[in-house]
Amino acid sequence: TEYVSTQRRDTVLEGEAYIPALRGGEAYLFVRASALKDSKGNVVGAIESIRDITARRRAEEKYQAIFENAVEGIFQSTPDGRILSVNPAMVKLSGYDSPEDLMQNVNNIIQFYANPDDRLSFRKEIEEKGTVKKYEVLCVRKDGEKIWIAVNARAIKDKEGHTIHYDGFFEDITERKKMESSLRKSEE
Repeated sequence: TEYVSTQRRDTVLEGEAYIPALRGGEAYLFVRASALKDSKGNVVGAIESIRDITARRRAEEKYQAIFENAVEGIFQSTPDGRILSVNPAMVKLSGYDSPEDLMQNVNNIIQFYANPDDRLSFRKEIEEKGTVKKYEVLCVRKDGEKIWIAVNARAIKDKEGHTIHYDGFFEDITERKKMESSLRKSEE
């Protein structure tokens, strides 16, 4: 048994345990134990509950793998531009070395936009419609190279309807934009 995480609150101990070989397969269990005390306050036992969370953990691992291995850049950012999370494809697309490198060096997602007004237009559209689809914008990589991006994103709102953050995807469309430009020039 390997304890994945444990947390103690007063007389309650909670944690997740990984059991590599339980009934022929692995299992993740959520364990909660509370001290049982006598009238003098001495611990005389414990009340324990164990819940199988294997299905939940496998679902989390599945979606984490999708996030980590996606071809498109995936991001979460606040409406004011603070980056909450990025996947490896987003890191590569923007020219940084790691998610940590990007998050330490980019104070605001507006730094990706070649024209900061494009971020304002993006915010206006996503706040009005709740989503943006194929929003094309010229961006700047860490090395200064300009690339075209198509953004698909949605606003995540709280119960009162206030935007908490945006979930989105960045797709590099630079080659397509170059081909379109070449085609236009050849037709002139």
